[in-house]
Order: sequence, then structure tokens, then C-alpha cells
Amino acid sequence: MSTYCNPLSLPNYPRGRYTFAPDEHIGWIGEGRRDFRETADPTVLYEGGRYILYSSAGMAWTSDDGGATWQHRQVEPNDVGYAPTVVRFGGRYLLTACHAPLYVADNPLGPFREVGRFRAVGGGELEPPKYFGDPMLFADEERLFLYWGLAHDGIKGVELSPGDPAQAITERAVLFAYNPDHAWERFGEHHEDPTRSYIEGPWMLKAGGRYHLTYTGPGTRFANYAMGTYVADQPLGPFTYPDHNPICASPHGLIRGAGHGCVIRGHGDRLWAFFTCGAQVAHGFERRIGMAPAHLDERGALRVGPVGELPMPVAGGEADAGLRPVNRTFPMRASSQAPGRDPAYMMDGDLRTWWQPAADDPRPTTRGRR
Repeated sequence: MSTYCNPLSLPNYPRGRYTFAPDEHIGWIGEGRRDFRETADPTVLYEGGRYILYSSAGMAWTSDDGGATWQHRQVEPNDVGYAPTVVRFGGRYLLTACHAPLYVADNPLGPFREVGRFRAVGGGELEPPKYFGDPMLFADEERLFLYWGLAHDGIKGVELSPGDPAQAITERAVLFAYNPDHAWERFGEHHEDPTRSYIEGPWMLKAGGRYHLTYTGPGTRFANYAMGTYVADQPLGPFTYPDHNPICASPHGLIRGAGHGCVIRGHGDRLWAFFTCGAQVAHGFERRIGMAPAHLDERGALRVGPVGELPMPVAGGEADAGLRPVNRTFPMRASSQAPGRDPAYMMDGDLRTWWQPAADDPRPTTRGRR
């Protein structure tokens, strides 16, 4: 049985963008070490049996075996901004990202050339670059749409011109916004602050004859980071809020948070979700990527899971691969330990802790006691 395990084993994780930022730009996302690696906010295409994964801080990765193994592919430009989005439309590939213009290429791995900023009906910028966050490009047969949003003021959308994809042909519309009545959207590790949230990461999936617009909250550094959805009969709504939100979450264990990502029809002709999950040992933006099967239930509602760290078959389905951890909670011993890197950290179910042998240990060994 071919399997994958979260977080995905992506080679050549890039250095975090905030590694290079001035200290004053760190803000609430976390003090700590400046040298860290990250990638997050995945957009995934599935073409000819191959996944192509685009994500923040460096693109891209491909998998020809359903997500079991991945290869890094250098794309030009390699880092257009956080949360890149790519869509195939009109025989070409369109790319944009946070604060970025529109790019176009004949190949999904580029090279991409710049087209220009998105323009509003009547001329002028569609959105100032500072506020153009977490975009998503969606092709619905011969029509093209753009969604974006990265704050409490909600998710916005427009239809774009098929012949000039940088030009909006409908007025900018707020499709939905932060709602404190949705407890899972409230800001904080325990949803303790109802006054704000990061409503972000829109992704449109057309399935079951309806339009499922997924989004994420309340913030990427929190374990309760999760993905929800609104549903409509048309690409720009009106949208309704289902009662089963959030649809993708993992507040405990090695996969800490499961938000900002995409849901696509992929390997095995099944729906698959790709999502951001947190490492956050050195920095609040130290993040990784996971995947999980998705499906429409008997009511046509979009659901994702199981989400977790156990090995899962790339064939999908609701059953896992039958592999279980056998040492959880049992005492662990080691030949040595570095300061603060106790053997107990091997099995505590937290991605932010680990055992490490002493630097002068010539033959590091461990064993568990049951």
C-alpha cells in the first residue's frame, strides 16, 4: 500500500520570508529565531496524473504518485508573494499572489511573465496592493473569477474578462465577512477575542452542482486554525453558511491547525484537501503543508478528513493505513540528551518538541519501556 504522512515530506523547504525582514516587521506573528524555514497556503493543480503544488516562499513541488513523494521544481519567478494561486484558463496558466500583479505562462512550471495589476470596472486599481491579500483564481468553463481577502472585513470577489484577465467586468463585492457568532472564527488560541479575526485564504470548488467557497480563520499561528465554507448556486453568490463548519480542523497532535489551502479533484478521481499546518518552533510563520481526503456527504455538504499524522493511503477513502503509534505515553530512555531535549519529547505528540542527543554522544540510542 502506498501511503503519505503529514506534514508532507517536501524537499528544499525555503527559508521563511520573515527571515529577511527588518525586526520591526515581525509583529504579532512571533519573536524568536530569525533563521527558519516555511511554506504554506497551498494551491494545487492535478494534470495528467501529476500534482503541482504552489505555496508561499518558494515554488513549486510535483508528485507523480498521489502525494507519497515530492520533487522540488524551480519556477521563475520563484517567490511572487505569500499565497500564490495558479489556474489554467484559455490554454494558458495565470498566476498571482498577495500584493502581486497578474502573471501568465504557457507551462504550469513557467516561466511566468508579468501582465500587470488587476483593474476595476471603469479603470483604476481593483484593490491597492497593500490590501490585496490571499487571492484565488477560479475558472468556471469559459468564465474567470477572482476572490481575495485577508482580514476581518471579509472575502471579496469579481468576475474577470476572459480576453483580458487583469480586467474586472463586475463591481468588487464583499461575499461574506467575519461573524463573531461563528465561535470558531474568533481570534485567539481559545477563540477568546470576539472583536477580530483573520478571515482569509479563499478557495472555490465547484462540486455537486454548487459552489463551495472555503476560507480560513482565526489566525495562522493558532492550533485552532481551521477551514470553513460558504455555499452558493452562482460563483459570486449569494452565499449561505452551512451548519457543519469548520470542515477541516486539527487542534491537537502533530498536525497543529489545518487551514488556508485548497480542495481539488485529484488522485483516484477523488476530492483532496491540501492545507497549512504549524511547526512554529522558531517563529509564528514556521509552517508546513498537509493533505487529507475530502468528500460531499449525503446532503451535498463538503467535508474533509480524517486529518492527522497517521500514515494514510494515497488511494483515499475514509480508512487509514492501519498503522498506529505504539509508544505513546510510555517512558522513553536515551543514551544521552542535549539540554532541554528530554527523551520524553519523542512521544509527546507535539511537533514543537523533540529529543536530541548530547553533542559528544558517539552512538545515540533510545528505547521505550512498556
